[in-house]
Amino acid sequence: MTNEHFKSQLADLVEGFHEQMGEIARIQQRAAAVVATGEAQQRRVTVCLNAEGTVIETRFADDIDDLGYGEIAAAVTAAAQAAKADLAGQLAEIQRPLLEQRARLPKLTDIVEDLPDLGSYTPVTPKVSTAPPKSAERQVDEDPGQPPGGRREPDFKDSAW
Repeated sequence: MTNEHFKSQLADLVEGFHEQMGEIARIQQRAAAVVATGEAQQRRVTVCLNAEGTVIETRFADDIDDLGYGEIAAAVTAAAQAAKADLAGQLAEIQRPLLEQRARLPKLTDIVEDLPDLGSYTPVTPKVSTAPPKSAERQVDEDPGQPPGGRREPDFKDSAW
């Protein structure tokens, strides 16, 4: 490979890096501006979240007094959970093009022969519960066969290493 050819490839790589960083900055700007909304009890309760999931507004309709305190509390919780789902959907849509681009890139295992797929050692993120505190669903049982957090150590005993 000639020196000029290498310089050209390096310049293309640097240019691609700068373009991707610019795209990430644009995505971050769009994501930071997201406002998500959730409603409950036939729109009597509305909760709005910012991009970080912080409640930025809670509204009650004029007929909120038709509900009891327990119903209002449950409606606020339901509206907040609906807003969180809306937030997740909006952020996923904003990030989708970047994730699609990333999926098209070759994996390290495609480039380096006999390299174990380290991604297979990544623990699966558990589903986060929306159950109230101290409910039965919140009781967590650790798998005694797994270390805390469910992580496994990679096995690099292959003679190629």
